[in-house]
Amino acid sequence: MLTLQKQCAPFLEKIQGKCGFCVPLEPLVLYTTQNFYVVLSLGQIVEGYSLICSKLHRSCCGDIPIEQIDEFIKIKNLIKKIFGEVYNSKTIFYEHGQTGVCMRHLIDNMQNHCYHAHLHCLPCEVDIFDLIKEKVPNYIKITNFQELIELRNKKFRGGAYLFYENKKEEKFVFPAEGLKLPRQFLRRCVAYKIGKPHLFDWERFPGWRRLARAYKKLRPLFSKV
Repeated sequence: MLTLQKQCAPFLEKIQGKCGFCVPLEPLVLYTTQNFYVVLSLGQIVEGYSLICSKLHRSCCGDIPIEQIDEFIKIKNLIKKIFGEVYNSKTIFYEHGQTGVCMRHLIDNMQNHCYHAHLHCLPCEVDIFDLIKEKVPNYIKITNFQELIELRNKKFRGGAYLFYENKKEEKFVFPAEGLKLPRQFLRRCVAYKIGKPHLFDWERFPGWRRLARAYKKLRPLFSKV
């Protein structure tokens, strides 16, 4: 039987030089709907770390069409429910909102600078608000994703932002246009908070064993939906 890493190898090769979210890693996909898919994230800072990704190329979650938001929120709530059952944990969410790039080797090639809407979902209860605020002091508290879309399109005029939702379901948007933030900034914040700062780098620490365990635990529950 092929290991999970070997199953993913052809897909990783396929996405070289392309957006890693337009071509999902099929062996890691947990759930799909009409417009989105849920996939386990390479770089399992905590076991179960997953992404909600748009199937079509959207620049960020703030670019999701308003008519797809209900579908998106249902998936988000489903993840919270399943994470609670499997890991006995609340969930935190975050998004880099066009402040980073999909693949390290694209950083210096701005012509191929790619963004694709994906929300990070972690069965984890650390709070990274203070670390974000150190780098991005201004923020706006919102109550739903419709407000995020409105902010991004009207107030930010399509500019970059950071989104963070804590375990209490409090939601914050940080305007980040023009700011020079470290690569994978929010991943760094989570990794630091759990005492394993090196795990922010998903390319060096993909976490294949955690991925295999998470898939075995989570996939059966998603398949029942």
